[in-house]
Amino acid sequence: MAFPPILFGTSHGTGSIASSFAVFIPSVMGAAVVLAWLHLVLGSIWTAIFFHGFWNFFIQQFYPLLTTPTDAGSMMLGEFGWFVALTYVVLALVFWHFRDRVSGREKSPSPG
Repeated sequence: MAFPPILFGTSHGTGSIASSFAVFIPSVMGAAVVLAWLHLVLGSIWTAIFFHGFWNFFIQQFYPLLTTPTDAGSMMLGEFGWFVALTYVVLALVFWHFRDRVSGREKSPSPG
């Protein structure tokens, strides 16, 4: 769980601890829906493992090389940026919409 590093360490955004939680929680919940859907549809945990590894590399190593740090940019982009949280929530809603495509979860015909 990442709460202790956010509270007691240096693993948080440039804003307040509260804003880091406000962004981190929806991001993790959105990512969980997307990764769970991929795991259930594809039947492999490796999808989530590779996605998580790629995400960590991209957001912590690759992405910072492509941008110039600014206060507004760091509040919007990056691991604790509101744009990441918004994107994950939108993706979670899209994947939730297609939840019936998960094997064994198809809607059965109504009786009668």
